Amino acid sequence: MPKLDDTALSKLVLERLNAEISRQVAAIGGTVMAQAAQNAGVSAERSVAAVLAYGSCLRDVAPEEGLADFYVLMDDSAPVSSNPVSQLGCRLFPPNVYYAECQHEGKTLRAKCAVLPLKVFEQRVSDKVTNPYLWARFSQPAALIHAKDDTARGRVVLAIQTAIQTMLTSALALCPPDATPTDVWVSALQATYGTELRPETSDRAQNIISSDPEWYLATANAVLGDDVPAQIKHLSNREWAKSSATWKRRRSTGKALSVARLLKAAFTFSGGADYLAWKIERHSGVPITLTPWQRRHPILASAWLYPKLKMKGAFK
Repeated sequence: MPKLDDTALSKLVLERLNAEISRQVAAIGGTVMAQAAQNAGVSAERSVAAVLAYGSCLRDVAPEEGLADFYVLMDDSAPVSSNPVSQLGCRLFPPNVYYAECQHEGKTLRAKCAVLPLKVFEQRVSDKVTNPYLWARFSQPAALIHAKDDTARGRVVLAIQTAIQTMLTSALALCPPDATPTDVWVSALQATYGTELRPETSDRAQNIISSDPEWYLATANAVLGDDVPAQIKHLSNREWAKSSATWKRRRSTGKALSVARLLKAAFTFSGGADYLAWKIERHSGVPITLTPWQRRHPILASAWLYPKLKMKGAFK
């Protein structure tokens, strides 16, 4: 196991979480927080532990031109929803996903809001969790736009550090012997894409890293040290074999979990069918036009649409 520079990583995470965000992200983030609390039937000030923004809205897509991504982390004692079925859905296939929008400076801002308890967030960024759904997302830069108190803030910081460490150490055995720290990030991102229904282009990982190469290099150095080839060389044959088997399982189980989450989103997400179509088209480039019947019956429609879209390359 690489020797972690915990102080350096903590500083990098804190600086990024506290970085200035745009007025648009702050505006839709406030709406997301209020709506998540309303859905749960609780007070936002008392029950929302933290709100994180992440993804393309922090990199290269203006919020008014896309769908901003947020995670609302509920306090340990607060429900994620006032609906018992939604509560069960979050326990089985977290997180719950909702749609939010607001008007800001004459423009409509839209967001995808994922909701889950902070304690579940902490658990699922750990290397003890095989599926990379959460640790892959939050190993990348995020902005903390709300924290209930210093305790919640500290827990989020530590969870983000854990996600980065999990992401990078899990990818070491995927890299060539002469890999650089950046190569580890590329390998990690590409491998996690393969665990979801998201056929990204071959240069997607490199493009993400190019958005902030200094940060990615610094975090890799903090987790792995500056001699990555030495870390790879020290991996035993058993570790190589275990990693290969683990990633194979991640690809098969991850896709099944992605399908389950998408089907659940058809019910929990306002405008769920259109969101699913938008999501698939965004990642694959395959256009999807839904009929009114398909919007009313997304589950039944999916049985017909899936093989058709797969033939067009929407899924791999």
